Amino acid sequence: MLAGNIAGKTSTISQQIAMVVQSGDYATAGFWCIVIIAISFACLVSINMICGKNKGIKRKRKNNVAHSKNKKTVG
Repeated sequence: MLAGNIAGKTSTISQQIAMVVQSGDYATAGFWCIVIIAISFACLVSINMICGKNKGIKRKRKNNVAHSKNKKTVG
């Protein structure tokens, strides 16, 4: 379930944060915020690790092109 709430059974993290803030439980809301940040960070790191292999190759090609433009041709 991406979004929605079955009363007393399920909820999304954003709904959970809203409910605990309304009840005044800021410590629990802070915990859920940290959970969201940790999940987001893990997703970003894994995407960068997966796509990072191709990124290094592209940098080398850009550097080679930059150096060839700076070389003076004799003739």
